[in-house]
Amino acid sequence: MTISVTFCLFVSLLGVTHGVSITAYGAVGKNVTLSPSLDGKAFRDITWKKQKDKVVEWFGDSQEKDFPPFTGRVVLDRTSGNLTIFNLTASDEDEYEVELSDLRTTVSLLVFELLPFPILNCTLNEEIIRVQCVIPKHYTSHLGFIQYFWACPSAQCNETVGHELHFNKSHLPKEVWCTVSNPVSNMSSSMALESCVPKETFRKHWWIIAAFIAVAGVAILLTYYFITGL
Repeated sequence: MTISVTFCLFVSLLGVTHGVSITAYGAVGKNVTLSPSLDGKAFRDITWKKQKDKVVEWFGDSQEKDFPPFTGRVVLDRTSGNLTIFNLTASDEDEYEVELSDLRTTVSLLVFELLPFPILNCTLNEEIIRVQCVIPKHYTSHLGFIQYFWACPSAQCNETVGHELHFNKSHLPKEVWCTVSNPVSNMSSSMALESCVPKETFRKHWWIIAAFIAVAGVAILLTYYFITGL
């Protein structure tokens, strides 16, 4: 099985006016920057809150002050108003509010566990092989955001967006890949599909091939003898 992992982080902007609503996505143990997206503004004071609890505040020329449980885990950019939170925890997920002078913006932060390796399994029902891409049961972080992507030489892989594929036993690609993705990470696993077909089937196919080769060999020898007159 071959596995690859990629980590990504992005912020989705839902509006750009006073009272803007922003959704940010972060991963446990990683960093995220919450941005009020108010470029070109000059701020005299900035206060970030998680619900009603202060995260960090700054007034004029004074040093900013951060508050538990964010002490030592946040950095405030006084120019942009951006708040960077380090070493995210699941409990950091919540709605945040920033007050910048006379402006106010809310940011909803969703915190995800990094995705685990997906598990590929297959079952055979008559001539149809069903391949499933499964997230381990211990992973329960925002399951509704997970997307599935398939890769293989067959058209089914390009046309399927769910967690399950179907192949005819006689038209199996050699290998299939499944990638699971959410807003902060993606993970991929592969499976050799010959493992989905019982060994008895391969033995039967081998005997057919062997018999064909034997018959072809005899035919070639007979042709040779006929031509040479031996």
